[in-house]
Amino acid sequence: MAIEVIMPALGMAQETGTLLEWLKSEGDGVEKGEPIMLIETDKTSVEIEASGSGYLANIEAQPGDEVPVGTRIALIVAEGEQIPDREPAEKNTDTPQSQKVVTEKEQIPDREPAEKTTDTPQSQQVVTKTSPATPLARSVADAENIDIQAVTPTGSRIRKDDVVAHLHAASHSQESQVILASPKAKRLARELSLTLANIVGSGPDGAITADDVLSASGADAHPAPLPVNPSTSRVWQVMAKRLTESWQTVPHFYLTYEASESALNDWYSSVRQQDGPKITKTDLLVKLTSHALALHPQINARWENGAIIFNDHVHIGLAVAIDAGLQVPVIHDTGKLTLRELAVRRGQLVERARSGSLSAEDVSSGTFTISNLGMFGVSEFCAIVNPPQAAILAIGAAEEKVVSVNGQFVSQRRMKMTLSCDHRVIDGATGARFMQSLVSLIESPMQIIE
Repeated sequence: MAIEVIMPALGMAQETGTLLEWLKSEGDGVEKGEPIMLIETDKTSVEIEASGSGYLANIEAQPGDEVPVGTRIALIVAEGEQIPDREPAEKNTDTPQSQKVVTEKEQIPDREPAEKTTDTPQSQQVVTKTSPATPLARSVADAENIDIQAVTPTGSRIRKDDVVAHLHAASHSQESQVILASPKAKRLARELSLTLANIVGSGPDGAITADDVLSASGADAHPAPLPVNPSTSRVWQVMAKRLTESWQTVPHFYLTYEASESALNDWYSSVRQQDGPKITKTDLLVKLTSHALALHPQINARWENGAIIFNDHVHIGLAVAIDAGLQVPVIHDTGKLTLRELAVRRGQLVERARSGSLSAEDVSSGTFTISNLGMFGVSEFCAIVNPPQAAILAIGAAEEKVVSVNGQFVSQRRMKMTLSCDHRVIDGATGARFMQSLVSLIESPMQIIE
């Protein structure tokens, strides 16, 4: 039986997704778990895997199309299986379309018949300024400084493989080899107006690294990050669109509390000395926050279709800054994880976020978000709620302060935390009670230590 390929929902409030690229063509064989398409949601761009094995058929969405979630956009069929019609079959005397079968070597025809031509073959067609290109193809072309209109398509649209083929052809025509360089190195070379061919690479197989480019420019090998150009970063564009909508539609209010870091530091010193995965203060804070959310489920709720919906699980997202923008990978079921399991999962997610390899599951179903800028020396800030979630916690750096404790003045390291709330879900008293519980847990984590 044919398996439907649908536009998936990666978030509870997601209504549509944009198809960026088919990673397989109609008629190609696919294996279960193999990536078959790249899609973009309001959160990120991710590869979607095949839910079964067979042959890809009946592609009904093209790159660039925005498709409602749950909509069928293709089929995966078994060898010899009848392919359902896209539209009701027209009457004719030949074998009806509904009884067509797929064989291993058979190519499934395009949705529309190819145009007749008597001279120039498809592979040599001339591309005009109106020739379409997939978003991914344009992105690759921009990264390689290639004029997209100079690329010859092998189909009706210019695809990523066409751009790569153009790049290789250009390299061979100049009797030179393709220069191996990391994406960051290429970007730095463009921004510093340097030619990669003149730079000696120190990476694997002589690949040019970002440090090689900086050394060639005479700059510090570890400078402050260069600003991201929003027009060339899809992650940045998605972030900008999503947070603008949140700021314009979510009625925010803020609650700032202060907590002593003394007990948290003692806990941190203790777990650092133990064998096993590296545990960070962020892991401790996620663990404590998860416990506080279980005590105050309305903070962990969401606003959906004009009503408050309570979540039956705690999935905490962590705001991670990368060169291209901001990603929010999600640690699922934090309340069910031990501290070491949580640390392992957090480390894996952060690494995948920084390498650009987050999966659909990694960014889905978050119920609450933590944004920590303490490591940058930021003492206090207000974050924007990440819909459909009802709240986000902004954590600042701890600072040495003199405070009164039991009538005595003592010096303490104290940290400020600000809870940004969606007033449609959370009122001031509810938010305040949650923050009181969280402060209590931070100042006395023994309450939940395993």
